[in-house]
Amino acid sequence: MEPCTAQHARSLWLATEPLHAVCYFDDDCRALGRDLGLRGFWMGYFATRTAPLGTIGPEVATSVLGVFAPGMVARALPAAWSIVSPDRVLGERGTRAARALRVINPGPGPVRHRAPAPSPGAR
Repeated sequence: MEPCTAQHARSLWLATEPLHAVCYFDDDCRALGRDLGLRGFWMGYFATRTAPLGTIGPEVATSVLGVFAPGMVARALPAAWSIVSPDRVLGERGTRAARALRVINPGPGPVRHRAPAPSPGAR
């Protein structure tokens, strides 16, 4: 098996980025935080980005996300978790993202890109 290359990484990104982008640009997905009762765009953003990690606090979220000022994250977390659970955020985000993707592609159609399997020693 050939080693994973930058071209492989780029192919994987091209295949999966539309799945990721729909969460940020579809109107229904963008309204998720507000619809769940979260206050302001950033509280919704940090809740949806960190929900897979559970009820984490601002220190962990700041470290994981890597590009936000600690005070900015602390204004959103852990307060978001007193309004809605991470499981509810994840479930609703998945439902909305799937609905948005079905508008784009109503049927399961063929796979256009297939990511290469990483070599056994790849990290």
